[in-house]
Amino acid sequence: MEKAGCRSLILHGWKDMPEIIPSDIDFAVSGVSPDQYLELLDRYCAQYGWELVQVIEHESDALYAICFQRGSQQSSIVLDVTWDYRRKGEVLIDNGTLFQGRWKPNGKSFFSAAKEVEFLYDFVKSASKGKPINETRARLKPLFEESPDRCRKILETWLNQKPGVAHQLEEACWSDIEKIYKSSSAVVRLSHSRRIRMREIKLYLRRVMEPTGLIVSY
Repeated sequence: MEKAGCRSLILHGWKDMPEIIPSDIDFAVSGVSPDQYLELLDRYCAQYGWELVQVIEHESDALYAICFQRGSQQSSIVLDVTWDYRRKGEVLIDNGTLFQGRWKPNGKSFFSAAKEVEFLYDFVKSASKGKPINETRARLKPLFEESPDRCRKILETWLNQKPGVAHQLEEACWSDIEKIYKSSSAVVRLSHSRRIRMREIKLYLRRVMEPTGLIVSY
């Protein structure tokens, strides 16, 4: 992606990569259109003995791509790419915020989201799916404790962008983060909101007219 002149970063779960990839890879890109991204991916697969076998557009500008290695090994990889973090038709974190302070971990060949951005992404993603704090604490709390002041600041900025919500987090305290996760109106509404715009209508029409097929587990 970088050699093609566009930026990319892995959003979370990158520490054991590339040796261990436990599930799909969630990452973001910038400076390339969805069609251009798919052309790059398809070309790369063809060059290195892989094949792009399926693409599912699960949100506007969010593509779930499955690639299989040619030959007898039958290795596979799933790439879940986004431009903004969008859910149920609503942009929850914009592209500029996702790329804010991106960095390259020591010994890795890829970029990762800044620690506070990774915290915000996991916070918003979990809240938008309606997950209780008990299910997310083990992942969120260590991220918060690595850089509490920056995590507090980015969460406060994100909260105050929501209409009718004003938050001032005086201290970088985990107990305050838990309270906000459980009770803030800006957070609670995430699991219930849905915005149907023209982009979403076009997406649903594309999926009816051009079905993406089936995934069969056995």
